[in-house]
Amino acid sequence: MELLSIGVKEGSEKVKSLLSKEIENFSKEGFYINSELNDVGDIHFLNYKTDNLNLNKCKNIRKIFVHCVANILADVILDIYQQKYLNRYIAENYYYFSKSEKDKVKEKAIEFLNKGESFSTGGMIFKVSRKSKIIKSIVEYLETTDEIIIEGFINFRLRFFIDSIEEAVEKAVEEFLIEKEYNEFIKVLQYFVEIQEPKIELVNILIKGDKDYLLFDKNYRLINNDFFEEIADEIAESDINHDDLLVSSLITIAPNKVVIHFEYNNSYSSNEYEELIKIIKNIFEDKVSICRGCKLCNKNNVNTPQNE
Repeated sequence: MELLSIGVKEGSEKVKSLLSKEIENFSKEGFYINSELNDVGDIHFLNYKTDNLNLNKCKNIRKIFVHCVANILADVILDIYQQKYLNRYIAENYYYFSKSEKDKVKEKAIEFLNKGESFSTGGMIFKVSRKSKIIKSIVEYLETTDEIIIEGFINFRLRFFIDSIEEAVEKAVEEFLIEKEYNEFIKVLQYFVEIQEPKIELVNILIKGDKDYLLFDKNYRLINNDFFEEIADEIAESDINHDDLLVSSLITIAPNKVVIHFEYNNSYSSNEYEELIKIIKNIFEDKVSICRGCKLCNKNNVNTPQNE
C-alpha cells in the first residue's frame, strides 16, 4: 500500500535521514515501511509504502506516519525554507542594502519570527507556535492526498508562513533604519561635543523624584548659568521635554566627566531612566559614571562620591 510521496528540492537528505529513524521505530512494532528515491527534474521524491495487507492496520500506520512526516517537514520548513524565503525577500526588495545591512535585517527578522504569534479568543490570549500551525496544515492536507511537494505546499497552503516572513522583514527594516538614523545622530552630537572646549570640567546630574533634574559642578554647587535660561526659553516655545533639555544642556557644557546621581527619595525606578542614561552614555561614552551613594544623592551619607 502506498503511504505517501514527498517531493522536495532542498533538505531531502534531512527528511530522508529523520524519517529513516522513524521507520526503524515502526519496524520494531512489526510494521515495515519501504522507501525509494526518484528524481523528477530538480525535485527529489521520497516514496513510502508498506506491504502490510491488513487494510485497517495500514490506515492506522499511515495516520501515525503522517504525523511523523508533518513534524519533520515542519522542522525542515523552519530550518531551511525560512532562510531561503528570508534571503529571497530581502534580496528582491532591499537589493540596495549592503551585505552587512542585509545580514542585520535578517537577524532582526528571525528574532521577530521566533517570538511567535499571539491571538485573542474569548478574552484569553493564546501563544501558538508557527511550527504547530505548519504541522496542522500538513496533516490536514495529507488527509486528502498521498503526495506533497514542499515548495508548492508552502506557496499555496502556507500563506501565513510567507506573510509572517514578509511582515518580519518589514518590521526589521523599519527598526534597522531607526537605529541607523539614531546612531548617525549620536555621531553628530559626539562630534559637536568633541570640538567644543568644556565650559565645566565635571557635571553632577541629580535625578529627582519628580522626574526633574538638577546640575551641579564638582564642588556640588548648583549650575545656574545664563545659557540654561536661554535653553529654557526655547523649550517653552517647542515640544521638547525635560530629558531633551538635560541632553541639550550637557552638550552645551561639553564636560569632560559626567556623574549621574539618583535622589535618595526618588520614587521612580532607575529602569525608567534607562533610555535617558543610554543616550548620555552614547554621547559622552567613557566620560559617564553612575554614583553609588554620596552627600548629593543620599542625605545619610556625607562621604565623597563613589563612582563606577
